[in-house]
Amino acid sequence: KSDTSIDELTELFDNYSMADISSMLSKIKQKAYKKAIETNADDVPISKKDVDEVFASYRNSISNEQLLLFLNYQKGIL
Repeated sequence: KSDTSIDELTELFDNYSMADISSMLSKIKQKAYKKAIETNADDVPISKKDVDEVFASYRNSISNEQLLLFLNYQKGIL
């Protein structure tokens, strides 16, 4: 469960590497898991606040310049 849609997450993850996305998703899940332990609940939804906190604390490992180089390579522009 979540109050954040897949579409919202897709937009947030734009321009991040798969490693970055995987790391951020793990951190988001850990926040929900920690809440479940603290509240002794079986079902704790992932909140927009959790997502926003992780994104605010995360630094993209790919610079805009690196992304542009990759996109140009993908298009065959070297």
